[in-house]
Amino acid sequence: MYVVNWESNTVQQIDAAALRVTRSVETADGPRGFGRFIAPSENP
Repeated sequence: MYVVNWESNTVQQIDAAALRVTRSVETADGPRGFGRFIAPSENP
């Protein structure tokens, strides 16, 4: 999973099973995310 961080100008790779950052990459100003997004579950 990837997370785009607008304020810190980074993209982070997340290990979803371990819930930890595995890689962080600096980007230019204001990175944006495009693609499939994870929505909250309606049934917790």
